Amino acid sequence: MVEMDPRDYYAEHADREFERLTESLPKRLEWEHTVATLDDLLPAPRPGDGRRTRVLDAGGGPGRYSIWLADRGHDVAHCDLTPELVALAREKTREAGVADRVRAAEADVRDLPYADDAFDAVCSLGGVLNHVVDAGERERAVAELRRVARPGAPVAVSVISRVGGARYTLKELAGDDDPDPSRSELLAHYARTGDFTEAVVERYGGDDGWAAHHAFRVAELEALLDSQGLAPERVVALEGATAGLHEELDDVPEHVADAARDVADAWRDDRALADASEHFLVVARA
Repeated sequence: MVEMDPRDYYAEHADREFERLTESLPKRLEWEHTVATLDDLLPAPRPGDGRRTRVLDAGGGPGRYSIWLADRGHDVAHCDLTPELVALAREKTREAGVADRVRAAEADVRDLPYADDAFDAVCSLGGVLNHVVDAGERERAVAELRRVARPGAPVAVSVISRVGGARYTLKELAGDDDPDPSRSELLAHYARTGDFTEAVVERYGGDDGWAAHHAFRVAELEALLDSQGLAPERVVALEGATAGLHEELDDVPEHVADAARDVADAWRDDRALADASEHFLVVARA
């Protein structure tokens, strides 16, 4: 029996998950484009009236986004399903000096322990919804994000792209001197459905050691959000034209890295490029 439980995967790789967004230029761009979008989107903190904006970081993993949000004066509710990630988020927020503005808790995005209309903004970043592999449960998770957002609040959701995932696997297959035909069949199934689960791996064989997930197309995520009362407003290509170029852009001259960053910035709001990114972000309104 193949074991692909996301909780087990992230428990084992908790420290690496905190460092993931600094490992390569495309991953740094995922971070930079996400926080730039949040900067444009989030309501400004209101210290003068004694109230800071409340932001939910649902499925916040090791807390990197929570730290960024707290640094900008927001009160942050961080939650994640993996106990090891919650513990790491508490450690990292203490180290960053923002523990008084971040409350980290173990919770499931499908059953959030917060009141209706509790937050001025809601974030679910880095692929949280991807690991909810059942379609009905994904609807339940999005309904929860909508429930805890106050009317009119922004909701930002970023996910792993199906096209980006397929391109990554094609690159691996092309570099393999003796590729397993079953991996090609699995890739074709992934391209059709977006599903990479225990059942899929058992059917086609092979296992790359990663967690079960469902990868999205842009229109699919927009339709899911809309079906649960979240109106999509903006799509952001996170890695954009740099998607998949981790090794190629490693240790390049500074002017080459600057050029790559300029290209990614120029096409950040291109819907077609969002589909081809490794991750894309959809901004919606409750």
